[in-house]
Amino acid sequence: MPKSLIFFISLILCATLCSCAYRGESHDKALKETAQTMVEKGSKLLSERKYDDANQMFQKALELDPRNDNAYVFKSNLHLQKNENEQALADATSALKLNKDNVFGYVNRACALINLKEYKPAMVDCSKAIEKDPTFYSAFGNRGVALFYLGEYKEAVRDLTIAIQKLKDKDAAQFYFVRGQCFTELGKDKLSASDKAKSRELGYNFTEIKPQESK
Repeated sequence: MPKSLIFFISLILCATLCSCAYRGESHDKALKETAQTMVEKGSKLLSERKYDDANQMFQKALELDPRNDNAYVFKSNLHLQKNENEQALADATSALKLNKDNVFGYVNRACALINLKEYKPAMVDCSKAIEKDPTFYSAFGNRGVALFYLGEYKEAVRDLTIAIQKLKDKDAAQFYFVRGQCFTELGKDKLSASDKAKSRELGYNFTEIKPQESK
């Protein structure tokens, strides 16, 4: 076979392979973009408390893009809202396996751990989130909650105060309440009463929580 013909065939094969690779990359990108759009739609449904519809949207997103860590984060949010803590823990862990820098994954897992009375690992997760993003103030708040349950009241007040000062009031209602409980344990009744009144004003209506031993 003439060398010129061999060269020509080689060029055609190369162009064909490059074209296939490009189409494959383009297809993968389109799937990821569609999956992310579904995550965003699911998030909106979750904010409206349409849990079944939101869950279906997150599941579809993961079918298209199994490595979408945000889909797992929102699924864990959904389970936390439904007090399904084991499922929330599993989904947050799945998100972190895919992306160890996802600070929302750490905080969601910490919330599930707190609800499961696993306070020390919850504190560790919050600390990891803070290391990765020192401006992620809900991590301070949830670490403060874990510290309260561990009986570390002064340290809890420190973290809860950082969260309260930086977060919007509606996002800090629980943290006001827990800080109030810390002040109760520290014998600072006026500060406790003020924080608890603020938490009630913001719609957080628990009457009392007590420090507990972690497992």
